[in-house]
Amino acid sequence: MGSRLLTKKEAAQVLGCSVRTVFYKIQRGELRPYSNGPMVCVSEEDVIALRDSKKKSDGERALPFAINRQTLLRHDTEIRTLRHELDQVLRVLNIRREPLRVSDIELVSLYKTATQYATEGWPPQIEETWASHFMRFQVHHLQALEGLTKDNHPWRPFLRLASTMALRPYNTELSLQLVSGRESLQSLTTVWFEINRLSPRQLDAMLMKEGKPGKRLLGVIERRQQKLAAKLG
Repeated sequence: MGSRLLTKKEAAQVLGCSVRTVFYKIQRGELRPYSNGPMVCVSEEDVIALRDSKKKSDGERALPFAINRQTLLRHDTEIRTLRHELDQVLRVLNIRREPLRVSDIELVSLYKTATQYATEGWPPQIEETWASHFMRFQVHHLQALEGLTKDNHPWRPFLRLASTMALRPYNTELSLQLVSGRESLQSLTTVWFEINRLSPRQLDAMLMKEGKPGKRLLGVIERRQQKLAAKLG
């Protein structure tokens, strides 16, 4: 490859976006990743081509490089391998992968409960159930909630709750599951923004805001955990 490699930070400066957005562009296949020792870099040529490319008439942005059959097959193999590895990890963590099968009433109830828990805190015994919920939410759940609740961003209470639980779990044995759930919801949120053709800058700003637990709630949870530990001790 004749083009020099750029770090994600350097690519962000060229594109005029955040490093997080460059990471998402790599995940979505808009930029090809290259290994440079321990770092993941991108081609300067690809970055400049992406910056200079104009949107097509259908609203989709052209990739700065061609996708041929060999590349598609390689990606398909990598995806199948990753899915197999993910299945093994989820079995070890005892997390169900299949999507939630809930009625509209149950879905709205989950939305309201997540909103309440993300504001006031949650009972210790529900953490394992919600760790599973976080991993099983899919885009169609958010689409249904948007219509049912009239909330343009129905992912917010779930991500806020997952972020707080991951940071302050009552049961520390669930820490890995809760972190995985938070990351799954972050990825789902990215897809939501893509589907709704929302700005990557808006995504960065909202993830920074909604994915950051409130200090007041963290204090409440910490005091409750101290009381519970003292009671059990």
